[in-house]
Amino acid sequence: MKHFTSLGSHRFKTFGLVVTVLAVVLLVILSLLNYDYEEGWHARIFIMNHFIIVFGLFMITYSKEFYDDERVQKIRYNLLKFSYALTVCGIMAYMVIATLERVDFSVFVILYIIEAALIIYQILFRYCLAVNPSWIFKENTQNNFRFYYLLATLLFLIGWTIYVALHYKL
Repeated sequence: MKHFTSLGSHRFKTFGLVVTVLAVVLLVILSLLNYDYEEGWHARIFIMNHFIIVFGLFMITYSKEFYDDERVQKIRYNLLKFSYALTVCGIMAYMVIATLERVDFSVFVILYIIEAALIIYQILFRYCLAVNPSWIFKENTQNNFRFYYLLATLLFLIGWTIYVALHYKL
């Protein structure tokens, strides 16, 4: 069983929730007021705001539960793996789409992907805690092909980088 030794106290969850809610409220207020900023500061303010949202969501995600037993640890471990894979695949897909010139590159989209993955993690984590799914108590067999998945992904990214470099050179 994987044990998390570097999770924060369960008290950080409340602080993270407060930080996230305040940042979302601030984001909504700033969007509704539609202030005029000096040149270049509009994007900086919204990037800082989204960073605060991501920081608060990380505090919630990486805090222990009040009752943090083996069942909770197993759910957390499996959902963190899923959330990590979702984040990496989402950013990778966005980078591929952005290099095809289908959309303009934006740092905001990467922050949205990270925020969405963390929110999906929280929803699934709370759902699994409430429902007590059957996969929690099944024996986990090791998958020897994980290395090959990583290798295939890295080779795809290297190949894509070479393709983009050759296709868009002057």
